[in-house]
Amino acid sequence: MARAREVTWDHPGVTAPASDPWPVVPKEVPGRVATASRVIGNGEECWTRASADLLGWSVKTRSGFSLAPGTGPPAPGQELTIIARLGPLRVREPAQVLEVVRGEDRVALSYTTRQGHPVRGEEAFILHRARDGAVVLTLRTVTAAARGRYRPLFPVALVLQQIYRRRYLRALR
Repeated sequence: MARAREVTWDHPGVTAPASDPWPVVPKEVPGRVATASRVIGNGEECWTRASADLLGWSVKTRSGFSLAPGTGPPAPGQELTIIARLGPLRVREPAQVLEVVRGEDRVALSYTTRQGHPVRGEEAFILHRARDGAVVLTLRTVTAAARGRYRPLFPVALVLQQIYRRRYLRALR
């Protein structure tokens, strides 16, 4: 059995996936705050499909990541390893699910980093229905430099994060 890894983020819940609008991130929270949204479709069929995909980790897997121990439904406290493929390299990103939202007009999940992740922070994928029937995917992230060996690579991680953010926004279309 794998040894549990300590959570490296001191501000769990800061992405507030159940909240609309996103509350202001307190100044004492370190890191870069980012949010991005995209309409992915309209109507009930789109909502049903996209909700299932989001809760099946498709935002991550369709963006080039794999998950260990698999892609079962997320649950608060669930520990997993996200594996980024960068050419021939495999970067393991230990994470822990913080919150899962399953509502009539909002479905979301958020996770935080654990020891061994190349950054510290939190990420949320939020799907909601607008009044006009549009289905919208929103990303909320707060990212800070990791402690230890990955710290010097933080600028590279920020560039990669921008690339992956664009992929995330296309993943459920």
